[in-house]
Order: sequence, then structure tokens, then C-alpha cells
Amino acid sequence: MSVLGASRRFRSTARGSRPRSRSGSRSGCRSKPGAGSQVVAQAVLLAAPLWVLALSSVLGDVTRWSLGPDLVLAATAAAAWTQPRRGAVVFALAIGLLVDTASGTPFGWVPARLAVLTALFASLRDAVSAPAVGFGVVYLFAIADRLLEAGALAVCQGLALQPFVPRALLIALATAAVGPLAISVGGFLHREAHP
Repeated sequence: MSVLGASRRFRSTARGSRPRSRSGSRSGCRSKPGAGSQVVAQAVLLAAPLWVLALSSVLGDVTRWSLGPDLVLAATAAAAWTQPRRGAVVFALAIGLLVDTASGTPFGWVPARLAVLTALFASLRDAVSAPAVGFGVVYLFAIADRLLEAGALAVCQGLALQPFVPRALLIALATAAVGPLAISVGGFLHREAHP
């Protein structure tokens, strides 16, 4: 066997024993499956105060009902029940500030009211942890919010509280009807945004 043949054979075995770095680097650059849906879900959650208000406004203009569901309350209750407590409170503050500009109560009352109720219901969620309580959660949340709003109007504007109570109960009932759907959407977005 010649020296030239032996050196060729040595080179071929040396090449076969080298680790292949190209394929390893390619697999490291690939994105995780589902990363696109995670980004979309996070964007939807971040913009939720805006699109919930827009949807609520459109729904009110189309249906013209005065005792229909309050989508702001349904979304805030769903956030309290499905999102981490800090994120839910931030959502309540953000949507409360947007709603506060058109309310007849002192500035800051709506975000404070929604944030306190959200923190309270998020604490209850940790204690109860029952899966199918959407209707009751949203109903209690909406009743508490509407009664607090009626009390604030009665104190600030000197209005009688009695006419507001039946209306508050009917709006809370209509809001609770969309509660399970709102909680399902909130839970889905949370699972997609934080897999």
C-alpha cells in the first residue's frame, strides 16, 4: 500500500469522525411551533381595553337596547377570573380610565371601582377554583359594580337610589348571560399567550 493511499484513507476517516455543526446550528435557529399564535394572543390581550370598548359601542348602536349586557363588565370579570391578578388589575385600570371620561362620576372613580372589584374576584378565584362558575361570577361582579355606580351617582348628584337598583339587577343579569363566553375567551387567550 502506498503512502498516498494511506493518507487518503486517514483523511476520509477523520472527516467522518468530525461533528456536523451545520445541522445543529440550523435546528437552533428554528422558531418554536405556535410562537406566532402566542404573539397574536399577547397582542390581543394588550389591546383588549380598546377592542372591548369598540365592540361595546358597536353593539349598543346596533341593538339600541338600554338593558343589554355590559361588555366592559363582562370582560373585566373574565379577566379577574382567567388572567394573573396583576394583569387583570392593570386591564381594569386601563379600561376604567377609558370609560371614566364619559361617566358622570368624579374622575378616577370608575378605574378605582373596577380595580378593587377585580382584585377581590381574583382572590376569590384562588380560593374557589371551580371551573363552571362563569354565570355566577359575572353576575356578582356586575351587581357589585352597578350598585357601587348607583351609590356614587346618588351621593355625587343627589339622586334617589331606588330607581337604579332594578335596572342594575337587569343589566347584571344580561351581562351574566354572556359571562361564560367571556370567561372562555379570556381563558383561551391566556393559554395561548402563556403556553
